[in-house]
Amino acid sequence: MIRRLLAIALTAVALAGCGLIPGSDRSILIGGTSLTATVTPIDNTDMARIEAGYGVAVAAALGYARLPRCGRGEFATATHVCSQTSVIRTLQAVDRRAYAALQVARRVHRAGGINAISAVRMAGEAVSEFKAILAVHGVGT
Repeated sequence: MIRRLLAIALTAVALAGCGLIPGSDRSILIGGTSLTATVTPIDNTDMARIEAGYGVAVAAALGYARLPRCGRGEFATATHVCSQTSVIRTLQAVDRRAYAALQVARRVHRAGGINAISAVRMAGEAVSEFKAILAVHGVGT
């Protein structure tokens, strides 16, 4: 009896993945793309939003990097504005990861298909990490 119910439930889930929401190219299951859809499952606006967020983060990091360097043992204050080399190195490392993830997402997004979902999601997470590191260090606030 339990096996029969499990088989029915799994069949229903599998079939729901092929069904489209009326008037859309989106699958019924969690916004994924149907197996029969020919359109990229990620909208251009999703990519544009992530790229805009990346641009804002890079602008903030560049603004911070252009500040005069703090001396040894010095820290930035309201009256003494400076940047720390260790923070700049951290920002550079996070920027490289976010940029690489964005490059992959752009390629996969152009090609289309189901892999675009995970590639764009990873790029979004990398950009969010970049912004979080900026916030932790008080850059751009």
